[in-house]
Amino acid sequence: MKKIISKTIWIVSLLAGLGLIITSYAGWLNPNTWSWLSLAGYAFPLFLLLTMVCLVICALIRKRYLLVPFFALIAAYPAVSLYFPLHFAALGDPVTSDSTLTVISYNTYNWSWGEGVKDKNEKPNRVVEFLAALDVDVMCLQESPLTGYSTNELNRQVTKKLQYIDTIHGHGASTLTLISRFPIVRKQFIDYDTKGNISGAFWLNVRGREVIILSNHLQTMGFTMGEREDFSSMVHGEKESRNEIKNTSHTIAGKILSASKIRANQAEALAAFIRDHKNEPLIVCGDFNDIPQSYTYHTISSALDDEADALTDCYRAVAAGPGFTYSRYGIRARIDHMFCSRHLEPIHCRVDRTTDASDHYPIICQMIFR
Repeated sequence: MKKIISKTIWIVSLLAGLGLIITSYAGWLNPNTWSWLSLAGYAFPLFLLLTMVCLVICALIRKRYLLVPFFALIAAYPAVSLYFPLHFAALGDPVTSDSTLTVISYNTYNWSWGEGVKDKNEKPNRVVEFLAALDVDVMCLQESPLTGYSTNELNRQVTKKLQYIDTIHGHGASTLTLISRFPIVRKQFIDYDTKGNISGAFWLNVRGREVIILSNHLQTMGFTMGEREDFSSMVHGEKESRNEIKNTSHTIAGKILSASKIRANQAEALAAFIRDHKNEPLIVCGDFNDIPQSYTYHTISSALDDEADALTDCYRAVAAGPGFTYSRYGIRARIDHMFCSRHLEPIHCRVDRTTDASDHYPIICQMIFR
């Protein structure tokens, strides 16, 4: 019996470690080429948890196997630190001064209309109230169409402090809104393959220095409300039929792969824009609709190969914890991101979970010029 237990611990530890390493680097694989294998990164949290459990069990029961999960964690460390950074010194309140630049990226879910608000003129609007209470310099808002009502509410509550506002419209009804304390010099729509999503750049004059804000709302998974509810039921063990679980899994996986292929092309277009402007102060933010262990994230974060020019993931650099920006229907993931170029240094970053007005939580980062 002891031999069976020992062998089981060895096999599970080995498989968990291999799974952790594979899922850690799956984001390097283009879904248009590698198809299903490129989606392995979505299983990273599961293998991380399993490897940690194996580490504890080996430490308590079979110390001679301890090296297996230990070396797996070492090999996967870049992905582990990306998924769960540990910068507890930065958990304090941000310090605002004339030298800092504070930016929020927030998918407003069409000013919370998607959250059961039946009257689009309903007052007060919780998204606008949340924004009005913030002390930030720049607001990058996705899914934020400026209707007569939303414009009036923003003018009444927000643009008293941040007087500059502009939008970029994409295909269909997709809209990016930028509200800034600093003048908006010009803007540019980034054209790529899309099914209703959008990216755009805004040039700001920040205390005499031109800064580019590249705001994004990349391809969504395209889940219907019914599919989201089915997935939530499956995650919470409410589906008992094997066929139901199988059908839901196939549907969800198929849509994830399809969306990932579209986002891969979008990410490559954004990477080209980033390379074209590598000598300018640049902030890349928005709703990427993808996790850190994805080709989307990897392509954008590594757009500049030269280490001296590399983009910095603000959350990874100074925050702590997984920082989930989406937590609905059994899905918990950080799919909203913010990067800055070498011209800027992040000093504070957090995911603000004080509001549930949207289906996303906003990410707020504070930087200084180097």
